[in-house]
Amino acid sequence: MKNILNYSKVYKLFQYIVSGNMGRTILLRDYIKSDGNKRILDLCCGTGDILQYLDFSQYVGVDFSEAHINYCMKTYAEYKNASFVMEDIDIFLDNPTMKFDIVLFLGGMHHIDDEKLINILQKIQTWLAPSGRLITIDGCFEPQLSWFAKMMLANDQGKFVRTKEAWVSLFTSVFKDYKYSVRKDFLRVPYNHIIFYK
Repeated sequence: MKNILNYSKVYKLFQYIVSGNMGRTILLRDYIKSDGNKRILDLCCGTGDILQYLDFSQYVGVDFSEAHINYCMKTYAEYKNASFVMEDIDIFLDNPTMKFDIVLFLGGMHHIDDEKLINILQKIQTWLAPSGRLITIDGCFEPQLSWFAKMMLANDQGKFVRTKEAWVSLFTSVFKDYKYSVRKDFLRVPYNHIIFYK
C-alpha cells in the first residue's frame, strides 16, 4: 500500500476517498487564511492539490518525487505565478532566495526524524518574511484513540508519527510562539491530526 501511494493518481484517489474536501476546507478557513497578496512556499507539496484553492501572488511547491512534480507541472501549467521544484526540502532550504508570507508543511514532518526535523524547522525560519507564518499538519498519537485510528497512524507512509507531547516539545523548541490544535474531523475515517499555526 505504501509503495502504491507513490503513484500520483493513486495518491490523489486515496486522499479523496479518506478525506474528500472536509480537511482542506477547515485548513484553508481556520488556519491558512491566504489572500491574493501572499507569497506561499509549499514544502512536500505532493500532487499540489491545495494550489487551486489558494489566493496568492506567488506559489512555489517543492517535493522530492519526480512523479509528483511532473504531475504538478502538467496539471497546473495555467497558473503563471506558480512554480515547482523537484528537490529534497532539506537541500532546497539551504539557500534562501526570497521571503515568504506563508510556508506550508502539510503532512511532511512525520516523515523526518527529530534531529533532521529540528534542522529543517530552523532553516524554514530564514525563509519567512518578518510577519510570515508556518502552518503544519501531521498525524498524532493520543492514548484514547480507537484501535482503527491507531492502526491507520501506525501504517502511515511516514515512520515518525509522534504523540502530542512529543510534537509540541519538538516544534516549540524552534517556533516558540505558535499555537497548536488537535483535530479529529479532517477525514472520513477516525484519525488524529495536530496543526501548528500562528
